[in-house]
Amino acid sequence: MMEHSQPYKYSIWGLLLLNFSMVAFFFLSATPPPPGAAIGGKKAVDVLKMDEQQDESFLQLARQHIQPMDDLSNQQQKLLQPYFNRLIDQNKAHDSDSLLNQVLLLERKKIESVYQHFRDVKSILRPNQLGNFAAFIDHVAERILMEQNNQPPPPLEKNQHLL
Repeated sequence: MMEHSQPYKYSIWGLLLLNFSMVAFFFLSATPPPPGAAIGGKKAVDVLKMDEQQDESFLQLARQHIQPMDDLSNQQQKLLQPYFNRLIDQNKAHDSDSLLNQVLLLERKKIESVYQHFRDVKSILRPNQLGNFAAFIDHVAERILMEQNNQPPPPLEKNQHLL
């Protein structure tokens, strides 16, 4: 009877070791920088040559900017689902032009919010730091465009379907 339980004991010890290893990995792995702090491998504080107080203000501005942007994106997603569902059910009462205009309005609000965020960042800079602002905008714009311009999927072969 003892010999039959031996593999179970080894399995339990192995699972415990695996669990502890996973927990250690999660706690010991590096955490990502705060949102908006890293720009193309460089930190905003380095690109803009900000002091500690400016860096803290920058991070506060970034935190204030993220939530409204997430809210706008979520609103867009909620509008796009009924818009595309019109392809499935033509009897739906949703007006596709109205939905599309609402999506476009939200996109405009996102763009205006980013613009205002950049103005806010610029406002915390001293005159001798303004020369670095163009490099900051270039880095951020490149990063934003890179995130939006993901590589297209490879061409489909004959009889191959997406999904």
